[in-house]
Amino acid sequence: MRNTSVINIYKELLEYETQPAICDPWVDKKEVEDYYGVHLLDIERIYEDKYDAIIAAVAHDCFKDLELQKLQSDNCVIFDCKSIWNKEVSDTRL
Repeated sequence: MRNTSVINIYKELLEYETQPAICDPWVDKKEVEDYYGVHLLDIERIYEDKYDAIIAAVAHDCFKDLELQKLQSDNCVIFDCKSIWNKEVSDTRL
């Protein structure tokens, strides 16, 4: 996984008893699972759940086109670390 800070974010969220999901269609899922012990969500299955927080930690084009309203739970917070979405969509940006 090129952006290992994603794994750091994931581990930090686990400490707060959350159920984080990581999706990155550009990485080798088996390699990530073997090395980090983390299961990656398939991009094709991303709309199967609603999320309380969405973090854009990488700027892949496939994430730019996500229909965020279909992913958000009622109280969802959006962190756009890579400025891939319009400012109006994000709760905070870096």
